[in-house]
Amino acid sequence: MAVAGPGDNSPTGRTKKFGDALRHVLPHMPSEHAELPQFFDTVEKLFTIYQVPADVRAKLLILILSSHAKTIIGRITSNDLMTYDKVKQFLLTEFRLTPKEYKVRFDTASKNVNETYVLFASRLGNLLSYYLRSRNVEDLDTLCELLVSDELKSCLPPGTMNYVLSIEGDDWFYSSKVAG
Repeated sequence: MAVAGPGDNSPTGRTKKFGDALRHVLPHMPSEHAELPQFFDTVEKLFTIYQVPADVRAKLLILILSSHAKTIIGRITSNDLMTYDKVKQFLLTEFRLTPKEYKVRFDTASKNVNETYVLFASRLGNLLSYYLRSRNVEDLDTLCELLVSDELKSCLPPGTMNYVLSIEGDDWFYSSKVAG
């Protein structure tokens, strides 16, 4: 096997080049699964700052995954392993970081004993941000609709609520459809 040299523009050479440049900068995957969205945000910002090409990102991500995550990605096809977004989405799904989970984490969050109110407020903001992104909320009208829809669903009888949730799947319905 050839060792990548400084002028090597092969996928292996570019992965080595960026891997060496980011070795001390990229964080390792956290053990707490709830911290994965923040982990991915940080990794993506660093990839942008260091102008890491798209075809190298998944390879670098795999290097910093936990051993558990590396075991899990063994179930992904080789083609999907080449794409950062597919690896990221697979891991978020496997660790059950769904929109519902983000919402529950936000709704049930409480201040930790060793946490300042500033840090707690930041954590709450992150949890809400993850939930809104997972629901593709990008404007005030959609935010209001999501909040009304969520509150409406929480008032439904259990059987009706389960029916609505099963039909929604990974998406969400506007309140007019939930009420109808």
